[in-house]
Amino acid sequence: MADFKLHVDTSGIEKLFVKLDKLVVKINTALSVLDKGLIKNMEASMGALSRHTKSIDKTFTKTREETTEILKNIEKIKDTTGKVTTLWARISFVATALVSYKIFDIITTSITDAVEESKLLETSFVELKSLMNDIPDGSKIAKMFTDKEVELSVKYGHSLKDIADSAYNTVSALKKNKDSLIALDNAMKLAEVTNSTTNTTTKLINRTLNAFNLNVQESARVSETWFKVIQEGDLRLEEMGGSIGKLIASAGSAGISFGDLASAYGTMVKVLPAKQATTALTRIITKFKEMPEVMEKVQKVGLLETIKDFNDLTGEQIKDIMGSSKAIAGMSVIFQKQNDIIRIRNKMLANSSYLEEAFTEKMATEAKKRDVLIQEIKTNMRNIGTYLN
Repeated sequence: MADFKLHVDTSGIEKLFVKLDKLVVKINTALSVLDKGLIKNMEASMGALSRHTKSIDKTFTKTREETTEILKNIEKIKDTTGKVTTLWARISFVATALVSYKIFDIITTSITDAVEESKLLETSFVELKSLMNDIPDGSKIAKMFTDKEVELSVKYGHSLKDIADSAYNTVSALKKNKDSLIALDNAMKLAEVTNSTTNTTTKLINRTLNAFNLNVQESARVSETWFKVIQEGDLRLEEMGGSIGKLIASAGSAGISFGDLASAYGTMVKVLPAKQATTALTRIITKFKEMPEVMEKVQKVGLLETIKDFNDLTGEQIKDIMGSSKAIAGMSVIFQKQNDIIRIRNKMLANSSYLEEAFTEKMATEAKKRDVLIQEIKTNMRNIGTYLN
């Protein structure tokens, strides 16, 4: 995609800034009157605010008239995108949000962040374009990715800085699939609900998709299933430990299904600490892979059923076969939790919306509403700056 820079006759810009400076003074005056409590009752307050509002509206009107030619020049180039028609709507959105939600304290940082995020988007585009340079329409897809980064930043109320690195890693890990950021979307949802980092959940989802040869569209099911595992163990995702990636890779290379792995892991974490369960199940699968007849059974009846069959052996026999105290500890949990196995397996394999329900509840909190609003303000400020550049 060819990059372009909009060059506009800036002779009217200085007048525009003078008018906007006056507008800021009027807004600050109105806010000062309100904040210092100089208006004693609501009726008087509304009257004063109305007078200032009329003055502000008048300034806006005059400023708009004086910049008609500038806007016409922009419109000639950008009329197909409809962006110009939204400029004043974006300004109105920012002003209304600041007044309605009384978050004037973030205006300075929002402006600074908007400038930094503009630079970050440019950097992200360059990096993604470089990553995609060996595939058709790589530049076009890279631009689509950066647009998606902005969309996700507003959806989740996260800064672009939080998203950009994860976006790059996801695209890289998922073999430059043009739908890669669908996986990032679902990973961010899991992070939001579990209070984990986007980096942690992104790695978990990407590794799972790759290890079990699942397509990007299945990332929603993968996130949902891992959330159910976390529910069963009443644990934090980080408690699984860094070796969770090794467990996922080992299960995938052994031909074990993701649902089977999740069922076994979900059973173990009901008793064992998450890291211990991760190690135990990794040792079990590693040992099973050394025994073709056992792996043949795993393929036929599943991992849990195969482990359950060892319950017919004595402790010494299991020890001789497995040779690992950690693996034996994991198997003991399966022996103990046989009544839970069917329920847990059915839960892991069932279509459900536990994650979506938890996400909806989380995003309805006042804290998240504020995060989303602030990010939307920064996005609109960045776009306004682009139009006036």
